[in-house]
Amino acid sequence: MSTRICIIRHGETDWNQERRIQGQIDIPLNETGRAQAMAMSFDAALHHHQTFAAIYSSDLARAFETAEALAQRCELNVIKRQDLRERHYGIFQDVVKDEAEAQHPEAHALYIARDVDYDFETGESLKAFAQRTLDAFAWISRHHESKTSPSSATLGCWM
Repeated sequence: MSTRICIIRHGETDWNQERRIQGQIDIPLNETGRAQAMAMSFDAALHHHQTFAAIYSSDLARAFETAEALAQRCELNVIKRQDLRERHYGIFQDVVKDEAEAQHPEAHALYIARDVDYDFETGESLKAFAQRTLDAFAWISRHHESKTSPSSATLGCWM
């Protein structure tokens, strides 16, 4: 039997509104983000008749708060995992997207080229980010392998 993992993005933050790169900086949801989290929880739990066996989240506030909205409806606890965090964008974190090219032209060129080995000098390469998240999902899947059933085979994950 397979394990189904439902990946859901966190709700909006003020930095999303500003188009400011958050990366692993811990920014909370704004009012719109909280409303989005509530709407998602209602839609996932009620309209799609989805039963969740477990809910995992990044340990960042915006992801955890989004996951918590569904967890309350499902009467589950959110399990925080640091390895579910967003990619670390190093020198780009706290930079408005439109300013990234002007502030860091060489880094921006590597980013646009999708250089899988570039790590933003102090951050995380696309290759490292992919491996980290794949390892996290593999662990979660293995951890729930024997616990799945047709009625509870979905796991929620927030990044």
